[in-house]
Amino acid sequence: MTVHALPSPATNADCVLGAMLLAPRMIDDICEIIHGEDFRDQRDEIVFNAIVAMQASGTPVDAVTVTDHLRATGDLERIGGPARLHAAITATPSAANGPWYAQRIRDEAILRRVAEVGSRMAQMGQESTATGDEVLDLVNAARAELDALTIVDPVDVPNEQAVYDAIAALDEPPGMPTPWERLTDVVAGLKPGGFYVIAARPAVGKTIVGQAFALDCARRGKAALLVSLEMTRTEIYHRMLSAVGEVDMGRIQKRRLARTDHERLAKAAAHVAGLSRRLVVDDRSSLSVSQIRAKARAMKRRGELGVVVVDYLGLVRPVANRSGDRRVEVDGISRGLKELAKDLRVPVVALAQLNRGSEARMGRRPIMSDLRESGQIEADADVVILLHRDTEDPADMGSTLHLIVAKNRHGPTRDIELAFQGRFSRATEDTNQREY
Repeated sequence: MTVHALPSPATNADCVLGAMLLAPRMIDDICEIIHGEDFRDQRDEIVFNAIVAMQASGTPVDAVTVTDHLRATGDLERIGGPARLHAAITATPSAANGPWYAQRIRDEAILRRVAEVGSRMAQMGQESTATGDEVLDLVNAARAELDALTIVDPVDVPNEQAVYDAIAALDEPPGMPTPWERLTDVVAGLKPGGFYVIAARPAVGKTIVGQAFALDCARRGKAALLVSLEMTRTEIYHRMLSAVGEVDMGRIQKRRLARTDHERLAKAAAHVAGLSRRLVVDDRSSLSVSQIRAKARAMKRRGELGVVVVDYLGLVRPVANRSGDRRVEVDGISRGLKELAKDLRVPVVALAQLNRGSEARMGRRPIMSDLRESGQIEADADVVILLHRDTEDPADMGSTLHLIVAKNRHGPTRDIELAFQGRFSRATEDTNQREY
């Protein structure tokens, strides 16, 4: 009695390759779902890539032409010879179901990559001696890999559809408004993925401007993360309460408050507390870009993150470098914040210090070369705003705060004037409200 071996069951790869060979019209539909690297077996990947390359060059696709192509490239024997192609054709019940089988391959590929990420993380946990920021970098890398598995590659969007998507986007605001209408008009709002640098000499008002961005974002119903590396959370909230309640900051600091001040502060506190779920102040004194990224990512997972404000860039803990060069450290921080903005698709507003160059200049007006310690900041930023006041005395109530838009990838450069109200820790667009 002769025993015949049972044929191997058809695989999803067999059915996809068979569909592409039997019905070349299915190739485009299948390519929208999977790529060559999604196949478990490298031999199947070779056949898939060959078929895609032949179709792109206008070469007819069938078992004979693909065999000739693989023979010419030296891959025919690697994939198992002509029998491999005929086996795929024989195993395919219906070429019309090719996209369904392709989706199964895509699902299997995602599960394999999830397992691979988990395996690498487990191995790193057992073998790595990483500490501090290095640990966070490993965690962030793993999260990024997992997130990437669920994101449709924009390259896969047909060009024609991308054109119409661009037209549809014209009905949406170009970016989130800033606290000041004239600034919004010049920079076209805060764009997702944009990196905005606001730089000034000490005591000019950059913290006041930074907190205004965070507070305004929360008022618009979006979450704001204010990373305060210099001031405590209490100090930041005192300034916000001063701005909202129009209570003299000097009297708050000296605790010389009148009854009307307490009444105003109570109303202001109710307003700011109502925004507390959306307005997060992290006042840890030593944070790295990795830690800021982890905090921002966690907030984005919980809801819509409107802006990240970092006060200030020079105090972010750098990644150690062997040279000990401060410029290299600042370059790394700047690039890290730029990547944070791009990866999370959220505007990042970083406050920065200017060097003393402007103090020796006529009029003491700053220029971009005054950015302290790094030219990389200027290169990375989409928008650079330099702050300048006629006087740097924080007690002066009648000065004009100049927002000098020195770099703007989205439009012109401008000098925008705001009325500086130092005792209320704010700047207003209505220059008639200057305090004299």
